[in-house]
Amino acid sequence: MEKILQVINVWDPLGVFGLAPLDEYKSISEKVCEMLGESPIQEQKIKKFLISQYGDEMSKNKEKVDEVYSLLLKVT
Repeated sequence: MEKILQVINVWDPLGVFGLAPLDEYKSISEKVCEMLGESPIQEQKIKKFLISQYGDEMSKNKEKVDEVYSLLLKVT
């Protein structure tokens, strides 16, 4: 869970890391951790959730979500 939180903090989908509380992305990280624990891992479900954390800028951030998803797989 800690490594997932680190990846989400670096990703910083809201652009608030360093300005907001240190646990700002804890709920996102917990949800991602839960989804990564499912068998089989549902890539599209996780990516859709990650995209939803950006708000309305979905197309601009799709590549970033792909990168974040790859990093999350490496740390789990």
